[in-house]
Amino acid sequence: LLTECNFYFIYTTPMKNWQTPFVILLSFFSYTSFAQGRLQLGPEVALALNFYPKTDLGSNALLSSHVGIKTTYALKNHFSISTGIFFTQKKIQYTKSYTEPTPSLTNVLALLASSQNFSFDPNKALNTDSKITVNGLATAQFIEIPVLYSYEREGIVFSSGPYLGILASVKDKQIKETTVPFVETVNYSEIAGGTGGALLTLLSPKAYSKEETTSRSTKNFNKIDFGFTLGVGYQFKNLNINASYSHGLLDYRENPSSSEKKITYKTLRFSLVYLFDLKNIKNKKGTPSTNGDI
Repeated sequence: LLTECNFYFIYTTPMKNWQTPFVILLSFFSYTSFAQGRLQLGPEVALALNFYPKTDLGSNALLSSHVGIKTTYALKNHFSISTGIFFTQKKIQYTKSYTEPTPSLTNVLALLASSQNFSFDPNKALNTDSKITVNGLATAQFIEIPVLYSYEREGIVFSSGPYLGILASVKDKQIKETTVPFVETVNYSEIAGGTGGALLTLLSPKAYSKEETTSRSTKNFNKIDFGFTLGVGYQFKNLNINASYSHGLLDYRENPSSSEKKITYKTLRFSLVYLFDLKNIKNKKGTPSTNGDI
C-alpha cells in the first residue's frame, strides 16, 4: 500500500550543472512508498564490460569491477525498491586529433634561411605544424548510489531507475603520436650540403614519434556521473543473479568544447547478490508480507 506521495517545489537560485542529478535523485526519494514488506541487506559483486574498438591500449572488451552493499525493501504487488553504495570502475576510450606549432622545426628553418641567405621567411611560406593524435584509456573509480524500482514475477526480476556517481580517482593512459609532414618530405642534404644537412637533420624533430604516458589527475574529468540503469535477473530465495546496462547522461569530460562529440560512460554488468533478511514487518492483520523482492 502506497502511504504517501510528496512533491516539493522550491525556488531559490538557478541550479548549477552538478546540482541537477542530486535534485532528480531526491525527487525519487520524496515519492515515499514504504509499506508493509521485507527489508534485506547484502553484498553485491559484479563483472562489468565496456565495449570499444581494439587499440594499442587494450582489447575491445574492457573489464572492470563493481562491489558494494545493497539494500531492498519489498512493496505491494511484487514491487520493491533498492539502493546501496558501491565502488564501481568505469572505463572509457577516446581519441582526439589536433595540430600545433613545432618550435624546434622553426628554429632549424631559421638557421637554414640564415645560412642560405633566403629572401623569404620559410616559417611563413611553409606549413611546419605537427599533427597530433592521442588515443586514451581512462579508468575512473566512482562511489555510486543507485535507486532502482523492481517488479518480480515467478523469480524473474525487472528493474530500472537512476544512479548517481561521485568520482574518486582516475588512471588515464595515453598514447600520443606526432607526425611532422614537412620533415617527412624535406632533404636537408640537398639544400645545405652533406655536413650542413647532417647538422640540420640532427637538430630537426623526428618525422614521426610515439609517446606513452600515464596520469592519475582528475583534472578535466567530470566529477559527477548521472544516468539510468535497466536490468533483468533471477531470484532464488536470497540469491540474485542479475544483468544490467547503465547509460550515463553526462560527458566524461568536465568542460568539453561544443565541437567535440559527447562521450558518456556505458557499462554492461553481470552481478551476484546475496540478501539477508533484516526485518519482516507484519501487516495490520498480523501476517507477514510475502511480496517479491530483488
